[in-house]
Amino acid sequence: MITTLEALIETFSDDMAQYATQLAQHLANAFWRVQQADEENDDDDDDTAALAAYGCVRTIGTLLEAVSTLPHLYPQACCWVLGVCIYITQQTPHTQQSQSPPTQ
Repeated sequence: MITTLEALIETFSDDMAQYATQLAQHLANAFWRVQQADEENDDDDDDTAALAAYGCVRTIGTLLEAVSTLPHLYPQACCWVLGVCIYITQQTPHTQQSQSPPTQ
């Protein structure tokens, strides 16, 4: 489903402005749900959650790229995306994934 959403964003990038903030919010929330489910799952060999999280982040990037000519939308979208970015940059292969999503 994320791949389809990403394709829609790319195809209709000129019309994404009105949906950008809500999409960013939903994609960030989906990322946090996947991360939480992955933390609850002790199966280290299952990459499904990592792939789903990657799909969310990739689609967020596509969304931000689609509205890149509309910088006034960035502050609204970034309030949702920034927590995801901070979480990702603080993770290393040896870091425990015990952080929870930022409260809004």
